[in-house]
Amino acid sequence: MHLETLLSDYVFNLAETIKAGLELLEACPRIPVKQSTLGLKMVPNLPEIMTEEGVRVFTADPVSAWKLVDIVKRYPRL
Repeated sequence: MHLETLLSDYVFNLAETIKAGLELLEACPRIPVKQSTLGLKMVPNLPEIMTEEGVRVFTADPVSAWKLVDIVKRYPRL
């Protein structure tokens, strides 16, 4: 066999293997991603501030809360 034939057969088989794997993945049900809370628990009756970016800040210390709001405004992609 020529090198070109071996190479084209290899590429074809590789493409078919990838295609079969993708079809198998599409057939599997999606598992919802569970967001981690890092072991943090909500304390009841904490004041809440909702930023314009949709971030919720919970803290009993208003100075800390507004510092966090300021950080969210400065770095919205965090």
